[in-house]
Amino acid sequence: MLAKPWRDHSVFGSPFRLDTVVFPLYGAEIDDATGNGWLVGTGNLIRRTVNGGTSYSHEGGLDDEFRVQDVFFYEDQRGWQAGQFYRLALSTDYGKTFATTQSGLSITNPYLYAVVIASDDLHGVAVGKGTGGNPPKTLFTVNNLDWNNGSINFQAGDQVFYKNKRLWEADWAKDAQFQHFWAAGMDGLMIESTNGGATWNQFVPSGFSNYKDFDVDSLSFLAPTNGFFAGKLPNGADTKGA
Repeated sequence: MLAKPWRDHSVFGSPFRLDTVVFPLYGAEIDDATGNGWLVGTGNLIRRTVNGGTSYSHEGGLDDEFRVQDVFFYEDQRGWQAGQFYRLALSTDYGKTFATTQSGLSITNPYLYAVVIASDDLHGVAVGKGTGGNPPKTLFTVNNLDWNNGSINFQAGDQVFYKNKRLWEADWAKDAQFQHFWAAGMDGLMIESTNGGATWNQFVPSGFSNYKDFDVDSLSFLAPTNGFFAGKLPNGADTKGA
């Protein structure tokens, strides 16, 4: 299917004012079947469309001072947002309101950058930045409600190298058991889980001893062994795919 032309739906007025306060948007999700979609960003900003992106309305509010990095709706009215303080929040009303299911969150925690739920609507993972000398953060759920910490198995020497690093993106690999997930991020870190996110194994492409000169910004999987990674080389070098 050919992509439709892009149109600017920003609400800044015309002409654009240089003193406009702009809130960055970090995450987006859309349902092709219904045309419902969501944008999320700084200040808990939530914008929703019901017509495929032609127009947006504000949902939630700006009173909750944390940054939302990603949003994923596994049903038309039920979905998760992930962001600052390792926070995961669930909506059951089309994104109008979100409530966290976690306890003991600390404002010293950094970010979760991605959340994804498998099509069984039970298994899912969230990934983010490591803190306190720990590797990147991974969380998993087996009931689409409670979240537990995962762990990463690194190749020799990389446990130390990837302390406090970030995982930017995650995807479900579309397996029949709803257990297979991939995630990737800074300095070429690519990890794979075959048990629902409880444990992960570092993946290094064939022919490489490591992939540390490549920041992975995005990934997408059609099947457990059929996927794409995309990102960039440091210092403004050309983009790269794997």
